[in-house]
Amino acid sequence: MKIGIILRKIKRKDGMQQKALGLAHELQRMGHQITVYTFEYDPALASPELTQGLRIVSLPRDHISVQKRFLGILRRPSYLVRWQQRNEHARRLAYLVDRDTELLDAHSHNTYPVSVYFKKEIKDIPCIWEMSSMPLFGWKFKSGKAHDPRFRVPLLKRFFYYCTDMIEIGKFIRHNTIVVYSERNRENVKKFIGRKSIVVQSGIDVERFPYKERKPLRDRKAHLLLTGTLFTYRRFEDAIEAVKLLIDRGYDIRVSVVGAYEHRRNYYEKLKNLAEQLGIGDRIVFLGFVPEEELAKTYQNGDIVVTSAVMQEAGLPFTVSEAMACGTPAVSAKTSGLAGILVHRETALFAEDKSPKDIAASIEAFFDNPELYMKLSRNGRVFVEKHLSQKNYAHVIEGIFQEEYKKYLKA
Repeated sequence: MKIGIILRKIKRKDGMQQKALGLAHELQRMGHQITVYTFEYDPALASPELTQGLRIVSLPRDHISVQKRFLGILRRPSYLVRWQQRNEHARRLAYLVDRDTELLDAHSHNTYPVSVYFKKEIKDIPCIWEMSSMPLFGWKFKSGKAHDPRFRVPLLKRFFYYCTDMIEIGKFIRHNTIVVYSERNRENVKKFIGRKSIVVQSGIDVERFPYKERKPLRDRKAHLLLTGTLFTYRRFEDAIEAVKLLIDRGYDIRVSVVGAYEHRRNYYEKLKNLAEQLGIGDRIVFLGFVPEEELAKTYQNGDIVVTSAVMQEAGLPFTVSEAMACGTPAVSAKTSGLAGILVHRETALFAEDKSPKDIAASIEAFFDNPELYMKLSRNGRVFVEKHLSQKNYAHVIEGIFQEEYKKYLKA
């Protein structure tokens, strides 16, 4: 089958690129003809192990325009300007898709209009949308409230955004199948879009992350890993405050924050200032972006990986999967991407959301119960191998593609 995979950008490696490009490689190994379409591609920043051997088509740089007005008239609201710009770029990219493409697979919320433009204006073929995060304002209001109880949206603005959601659903969310990576997103698709969706667990290249046999934690010492790009919803501050509680109880804790922060300077500075104010600035190192060839060693050098994200939509984060593959036990907030995938005290420990106290207690449990620590180290690796491998993900997705293509041929 000739398949087009649509990705927003291919620059410095992130989870979305890793998932989509890893899928492209696996589908090629299965005998499919794959082309990756993207708005932006920078070979100098892209990871060679992800892009090598793939045909990649991108918009010319001079086509990435910056709109300053909506319909040539209005400067505000800025959302309309961005919406118009997104749609123009999506239509341009749709016209670069090969006409003999048999199926399109869009990744992320900025790419799904590309496949719909191709389907409506060029050729009616099966289109899949792999939704990592809900693009609608209705969800954003719900999520904002969960993160901050003081969050409010004026009634008039809420009505405006409700109307834009209805336009978005009617005009652009017209795919044959929607794939999501968590039960939470399946419920969100049903509630906010009114569609059924299929839950598929995305995966990692397990062979890149060899397992390291662990020993029980000793002498009240531990090296914690906080992973992922510094987005505020990941609430790294909860984990940092938990570290302070543990140090006050006599534990010797070091922390490595593994994730890019170059474009998140405000949040990075906030976290650094918090650590200094708590008197633990010397215990926390921000590693920034870690090259692919150094990741496995970084994970193996950690004793525990902690994720304190709240209301995370996209399933189990790649960084946590990678750390678990290396044998690093995980501690997680209850509504992070691990929820509904891992099992408390079997494959991870779960703590209450926004609770440094509960995160600290979960970490402390590994010191109090060495058998639990060793069990979660082994079980985490086994779980990733069985359920979160790149090959498993690709085989499930290919099955969905084949099913939709059979329906298309019969129609």
